Amino acid sequence: MKDIAKKYGITILGAGFMFLAFIYFLKLAVDLNWIPPVGRAALGLVIGVTGLFVGYTQYLAKRKTIGEICAGLGTSVLYATFAYASFSPDIQWSANALLISMMGLSSLVIAVGYRMNMRMLVFISLLGGLLTPVIIKANPEQDLLLFAYVLILNISALWLSATKKWQELRLMSFLLTMAIFISYYFYFEPEQWVKPMFYATSFFMVYIIGLLSASWHESKRFEGLNLYLGLLNAINYVFWSIYILDSFSLPYALPTMLVGLIFIAAGFVMYRLNGKSMLPVGAYAVLGIIVIAISAGDMGIMFQTNGMNFVMSAGVWLLLGTLVYATGYLVKSQNIRYAAMAVWSLVVVYWYSVAWDVQWVEWFGVKYIPFINPGALIWIAIALVGFTYSKLIVKQSDIGSEELNRHLSTAIAILSHIVLGGLFTVQIDNLWEAYRIGRDNLGLVMSISWFVYAFTLFIWGAYSSNVIFRWMGYIVIGLSTLKVLFIDLSGDASMYKVVALLVVGGITMAIGYVNKIWVDKGEMKNEEKLAA
Repeated sequence: MKDIAKKYGITILGAGFMFLAFIYFLKLAVDLNWIPPVGRAALGLVIGVTGLFVGYTQYLAKRKTIGEICAGLGTSVLYATFAYASFSPDIQWSANALLISMMGLSSLVIAVGYRMNMRMLVFISLLGGLLTPVIIKANPEQDLLLFAYVLILNISALWLSATKKWQELRLMSFLLTMAIFISYYFYFEPEQWVKPMFYATSFFMVYIIGLLSASWHESKRFEGLNLYLGLLNAINYVFWSIYILDSFSLPYALPTMLVGLIFIAAGFVMYRLNGKSMLPVGAYAVLGIIVIAISAGDMGIMFQTNGMNFVMSAGVWLLLGTLVYATGYLVKSQNIRYAAMAVWSLVVVYWYSVAWDVQWVEWFGVKYIPFINPGALIWIAIALVGFTYSKLIVKQSDIGSEELNRHLSTAIAILSHIVLGGLFTVQIDNLWEAYRIGRDNLGLVMSISWFVYAFTLFIWGAYSSNVIFRWMGYIVIGLSTLKVLFIDLSGDASMYKVVALLVVGGITMAIGYVNKIWVDKGEMKNEEKLAA
């Protein structure tokens, strides 16, 4: 698959743009009423069948890869046509018509892909099918139809991914389905919590069953992508449970408790099936315990004032995770230390979902002290623990593979920097709100804080000799610069803007200095290698 991606990657990208062009043409035809509704559907069917025919002829001519791409593009167009015919108010196929069409086409894709090992055909087809509802929007009253459409595609992707060991299918379908849920939640603006919770729960259950099945087919191997997606699946569901139910002022204890129990049970099943796979067993068990603790905290927390319950929950679990890591460090246990880092990652996700509801506390008779308040202390503690883990793990040559530890170190450091970004943003926003400073100047001050954030990225990159943080710094500088030029400087000139620009210029020059030292060190190392 890597060789195909390297050789035909740009061709596949071009096919993807052609598919998007067709989708947007359909959308434009609807908006401007260029073609009658039935004509649009007929045109889609013609293009889709043509793609299949061209792909078939190319395949027979021994140009198999091009044939798969063309056939996959044609199948994607057929999926898009079915979606349009079902979701368009001008046609609106019945639910039975959509289900029969989807099941028939998906059965064909599965049969051909399975029997003839047409990996790219399946990937492109399902990718197009899942991209379609993001562009061609269903109406709120069609949510059940949309759910059935996405469910069929996900089951197809998971089944083929498990039986043929095509891991890219489960990754693609998971990420796109998550994107569909996010976009439609805000597009529909649900007035009740029942339907979105039902869809989120279904998504969670389909993937936990699908990922466990895939692990079973892959010689009971629960690590790697299956473990990663399993953790993402849990994090996604817990986040949406909290977000949806909290939006309707309802307790989220029940669904999160369910997730915790399911993951502890899944860890037990993994242990029974393959006792040597301790990493996924430990990760699932620890995740289950954490989620149960979160749900228990929602049931009977003592500190309810000003969001202090969130501070207490995050602080307790951060402390527990740190103690777990210390234990693993002392006994030189790989699994315990990895589990502690998983706990820390979940604390980051949890804190990001609740930190915005934490209010400041007046200390020492002062209304608000930036960086010295309960919420800020949690931000700082999470970042410090993360940076500590990031540096310690690369020194732990006694555990795990060197490559895995290096990747984990980078990932944890990136999360820690994201925590720093949240810290700067919240503290400045709170400062402006507490002292009722003019909101007109907040944008520039926020931009200054993001330049400071970019500075920390460059410093950490130079300290850790990791080029990823240089690129992250470039991205933050670029976006912040655009914000300053096109948003913050709009309107009348003022001395405040002059001072702010001077500060930004000074910080940028400091970043440039750090970057120069970094580059010089890299060139010196290269010269030493050449001399040796």
